[in-house]
Amino acid sequence: RDGKFEVYVLDADGSNPTNLTNDAAASDLWPAWSPDGSKIAFERFVGSNSEIYVMDADGSNPTNLTNNAASDNYPTWSPDGSRIAFFTNRDGNDEVYVMDADGSNPTNLTNHASNDFYPTWSPNGARIAFSATRDGNFEVYVMDADGSNPTNLTNTAALDVRPDWQPLLGVGGVAELPEIAGPPLVADGSSGTSTTPLAGIAAAAAAGAVALGGAAWYARRRVR
Repeated sequence: RDGKFEVYVLDADGSNPTNLTNDAAASDLWPAWSPDGSKIAFERFVGSNSEIYVMDADGSNPTNLTNNAASDNYPTWSPDGSRIAFFTNRDGNDEVYVMDADGSNPTNLTNHASNDFYPTWSPNGARIAFSATRDGNFEVYVMDADGSNPTNLTNTAALDVRPDWQPLLGVGGVAELPEIAGPPLVADGSSGTSTTPLAGIAAAAAAGAVALGGAAWYARRRVR
């Protein structure tokens, strides 16, 4: 609406849209609220370079956290707000990194010759789901938060990208959710199309999967 990408905030009913970034020289993308709601991380693209910034929730005090000649993309907060994961090509290919919330201690978690993108933390912070091309096409992987034990969850010929986690809905049980129609949604590595997002999760909850980290969801586009 302003001729380029900006980060806006609006009320939950769609009212009061407000431009938070309003930078004529930059395009601002992929906003992510800090867990306490006091800050927003986002990607700022200027020229041919993108950096991870953080600002106060009202748009004030934008601060460059990465400040690197490489492209740093797609910030996501750890549930305790102490760290931010992102992906970057500073090693010659795209890797998932994590840094402290002030931008210090950037660490390569994936360290793989393929490309790894779109990290997202599990609700308890123990694992990170991400997309990767290490099997020749986009797949959804999950790893421990320190980068160990990467596991392919999807393993299909389709393009599986941008995973997300079901929120923890309470210890020892799973609340009922409305049906979701639209693109195929798949949990915990199973395949197929479902309009019932909790199908197949009850058993995982009984085994502790949901209580420990939630179920991973992702968007799938089938290759035809």
